[in-house]
Amino acid sequence: MAAARAGDVVAVGTGDYDEVVRLRAGVTLWGACPAATRIASSRFSDTAGSVTVVGLGAIVRNLSIGGAGPAVWVAGATSAELTDVVIRDAGWVGVVVSGPGAVVLSHSAIRRITTAAAFGGRALSLQSGARAELRRVSIEQTQEHGILASDGGTELTLEDVSILDTDSESGTRAGGRALGVQAGAHARLERVVRGRCNEYGVFVGGAGTAVELTDVVVRDVRSERTRLDGGRAVSVQEGATATLSRVHLAESREIALYAGGGGTTVSASDLVIRGVEPREFDHEGGRGAQARAGATLTLTRADVSVARDIGVYGEDDVTLLTLTDVRVHDVESDEVTGLFGRGISVQLGARVEGARLEVAHVRDIGVSASAASLAIEDLTVRDVEPRASDQDHGRGISMQGGTSAMLTRVTVDSAHEAGVLASQPGTSATIRDLAVRGTRSNVVTGFDGHGLDVQEGAQAVVERARFEGNHEASIFSFADGSTTTLSHVVVLGTLPRACAMTTCTSAGAGSGVVALGGAAISMRLFEVRDNAFCGVQIGVGVSPDGGPFPAGGTIDLAEGLVTGNVIGANLQTPGFDAARVTTGVIYRDNVRNLDAAELPVPALGIDDLGMP
Repeated sequence: MAAARAGDVVAVGTGDYDEVVRLRAGVTLWGACPAATRIASSRFSDTAGSVTVVGLGAIVRNLSIGGAGPAVWVAGATSAELTDVVIRDAGWVGVVVSGPGAVVLSHSAIRRITTAAAFGGRALSLQSGARAELRRVSIEQTQEHGILASDGGTELTLEDVSILDTDSESGTRAGGRALGVQAGAHARLERVVRGRCNEYGVFVGGAGTAVELTDVVVRDVRSERTRLDGGRAVSVQEGATATLSRVHLAESREIALYAGGGGTTVSASDLVIRGVEPREFDHEGGRGAQARAGATLTLTRADVSVARDIGVYGEDDVTLLTLTDVRVHDVESDEVTGLFGRGISVQLGARVEGARLEVAHVRDIGVSASAASLAIEDLTVRDVEPRASDQDHGRGISMQGGTSAMLTRVTVDSAHEAGVLASQPGTSATIRDLAVRGTRSNVVTGFDGHGLDVQEGAQAVVERARFEGNHEASIFSFADGSTTTLSHVVVLGTLPRACAMTTCTSAGAGSGVVALGGAAISMRLFEVRDNAFCGVQIGVGVSPDGGPFPAGGTIDLAEGLVTGNVIGANLQTPGFDAARVTTGVIYRDNVRNLDAAELPVPALGIDDLGMP
């Protein structure tokens, strides 16, 4: 080797060579074959490898490299191309590249890289502005990281690469990430598979750090061994940026796709998330995608399913979720507490901007917002079941805590308790083109089953709506300050609450529109027909503390039809002027059109929700 010059080819015969080879600029090192030619120094070094490149344009082909320390070392103003090379049974790092060094590795394999002095175990480590390109490379059985790229100016390209079986360090038992990109490094990945790793499949952290993932699969990510925490497929945080296209995340833990921290931006298109399980140390979590602490998460053409706790979640001020053509389905309750199981949930100032969303076969709540903001067009929520812990709730859309919502073209089908709920002062919802069908009563109490429920000082404006086949009351509002304004509305076939045949036979209800306890409803251009009890009903009602409300509810009707009910309008609020529900309103084919008798009114069965 000492005599080799640029352009020379040094042929290496079969055998094991226990030495450090210093490969000069332009020299080619060519082995007989990877199975029979091996260079592996038995001396550990943290400044050199068994093959140490000391110039530009070095080439290594057709051999195996390993050793007690790093197999290949490329640092400073050096570069190397490695083809048909097997790097195996090395210590600390398989290939070290330090800037401005550069490596191209193709048609090769890196496997069984172990810790040295209880640390490391990486297949490839890049830092300080290094560059590496890997094409058709298999990486397996590493520790701590499969690949770690750090520092500004560092660039990593992976094409047709697999990273499998990354375990924790043998000393600290920490880590086990397939890929880490941090501290300003950049990475581009195409046609890459990562599987059977710990803590993170892909970790991206730090301002200026950026990754692009195209046609990538991340699967079977386990919790970190020491804390039994984590297990995320892709985690982007601390101001980093990630772009994902045609990515499949399967069999991860805690959170499949995470975006956290101010300035963090994640954009994913054609994304599939499947099979998210709770983290191992406390068996909590299991979320499909999450953004928090001011991050921005954009999902376009995404399918999130077979998760626990929550399908898509956002929290904190400035956090933004932009969701387009997204389907969230088959979300189960938390494994330990039995709570949640929600499709989409946001709180504490987070915002959702969405279009063409479907939430189906979830638990507790389909879409939940607390002190948050929703702007969604073309939303379908269906088949929402009660949470597993106590068989309570099962609501379609729930808004509370000062949430502001603008919803357009919304369908809620087969929820429990409430199809759409707006609750608490400061909460306001504007909904256009709404259909709520088949809302069932609470499984435990047998009460409720409302299509639209506005309570405790919330406000709702609804234009063009149809309520059909709901239970107890299709439109229901209670408490002073609660206001509901509706136009172009059909309320059809409201059924008695589920307990009407068992425990509440004398108060089964089944009314179209009900206002209690100071709530105000106004409705024009409407039809209320074929409800089991009253078309419209107002009264005082019983407050949550068990006593009567200080005032009754009110309803103002204009330009509408009330027909086919047992009672057209039941007016129990003291001093209420019947003209407010009769002027310009047609009553026909009711058993009784107007009635002021003291008849049963819906009980207040819906409570406020805890948030994750």
